[in-house]
Amino acid sequence: MKRTFWVGLAVGLMIFGATERAALAGQSHSWNLSRDMMNGINTNPKGTWAFMQNDSGVHDPNQYTLLPNRSSPCLGMPGVTCWADYSKDWSIVGVPAKKYDNGQGDIFVQGVPFLHPGIDSQIIIRWKSPIVKGTISVLGKASDFSYCGDGIKWSLETGSSVIQSGVMEDGGSFSFIAQNLPVTTSTSLYFIVGNNGTHDCDLTNIDMIITSQE
Repeated sequence: MKRTFWVGLAVGLMIFGATERAALAGQSHSWNLSRDMMNGINTNPKGTWAFMQNDSGVHDPNQYTLLPNRSSPCLGMPGVTCWADYSKDWSIVGVPAKKYDNGQGDIFVQGVPFLHPGIDSQIIIRWKSPIVKGTISVLGKASDFSYCGDGIKWSLETGSSVIQSGVMEDGGSFSFIAQNLPVTTSTSLYFIVGNNGTHDCDLTNIDMIITSQE
């Protein structure tokens, strides 16, 4: 994983927030995935965020289920907390409270969330709107953690409607942005990751910020 990528993301998130504050006089809230996860993920859902999976093969929120198992340390990694479904190999969402080096060239960076789909299941981060009526803007970035395998498929959706989607190749990274999305308290936003053929080496770093105008 490239440290410069996540330094750039942090700067981008700050610039994005400043730009949005200047452009949206009515902005009243913001939600940042890494910040909110670093405050603890003892529950699922965690505030407006939830950690989910989908093994139905259909993009239908009615089929998505919460990850049932919390682990700290996660998979024996000190300082790392995660939610997972251990009945499905590597269906997991987590965050390191401190840097962790597994001694095999993989370094988990403090505060950078990660996720991994299962063999036959997608992994999902859901944001549920607390806004009665307004608009949101979304900025996020993701990068390949494992540098092996065949990459991932991803999509950003509201309900079952796709906003953006794509494929991240092995060793790649991508950003996504959506602006002025109308929301109410019945709106949920889903960031969905699935394998691109096999689920080996599909560990992915992810962060996003959502800002609102009510």
